[in-house]
Amino acid sequence: TGTAASWFVQRALRADGTAASPVWRLMDRAPHLGGRFASHPYIDEAMALHGHVNSGAQYLTQFTSDHDDVFDHLLAAGVIEPFNTSSGRISGIKAEYMSLPHFTAPKGMDSIARGLLADDALSSVRLGSSITAIDVEDDGRLRVTTENAHDNSVDVEHVTCLVLSVPPPHLWRIGGNVWQRLRDASPHGGRVVEALRSVQYSSRYALAVYFSMDEKEAADTLGTSAGWSARYVFADPDVRYVSTEVFRSTPHAAADDATRVLVSVLLHSSLPFYATFSSRPPEEATEALLASLRRECPW
Repeated sequence: TGTAASWFVQRALRADGTAASPVWRLMDRAPHLGGRFASHPYIDEAMALHGHVNSGAQYLTQFTSDHDDVFDHLLAAGVIEPFNTSSGRISGIKAEYMSLPHFTAPKGMDSIARGLLADDALSSVRLGSSITAIDVEDDGRLRVTTENAHDNSVDVEHVTCLVLSVPPPHLWRIGGNVWQRLRDASPHGGRVVEALRSVQYSSRYALAVYFSMDEKEAADTLGTSAGWSARYVFADPDVRYVSTEVFRSTPHAAADDATRVLVSVLLHSSLPFYATFSSRPPEEATEALLASLRRECPW
């Protein structure tokens, strides 16, 4: 969301000429880019194989033509490609979405963030940086305090504009006078703050399971027999989504065994499942989700 926001904001500024050469900062508390578009590598050293999985968003859907330029940019750069429906459909998707164009990222969903940044005039990207305080000064500028997770260093800088892309409950970890200034800014300011405080943020577990098989075996087992490469689940109370990554990514095989790949299968839990298991040891959630995966996909 942060990289997309920076892309749109800069495009708007260039279009109306309000800022000839803005200086940008993109800060992310995570050690890697992507957010919900994060991709995670996996290495099996014993078998000399490696693969990856997209743990959050799995594909893009183009709902309107409003952002054709973004899709055109990512398509031209080879970052995204149309969903390969010949290898399996998206099962359980809402009927009104079935005819819409869907896209996947062969090099991982995090490549979309990198693709947007590549065309952005950001002077720096700061990973592992968390905003700890925002203060509004008398001249209207914002004084932003950040802490770097790598060396615990603290940095303070003044900015003209700040776009926050965080779950609302995380906002209240940020100190400074910004919340009081927002309350005082207008009669509606207090209601805005209280509305943000009332937001309840939901979470899910993501479980990735890897299988070692050759490409034909993967196609026969995970494609032909299943008839889908992504599936929304409604009958199982613990699971909401299952996907097979082999059809929407470029598999990586060992140099001495080019036909052997690590195929990842991803499962997203339901919201009630997370609420039940979030206070328990992670191993319990893993075992329960593995049991659900065996029920849904008895491979």
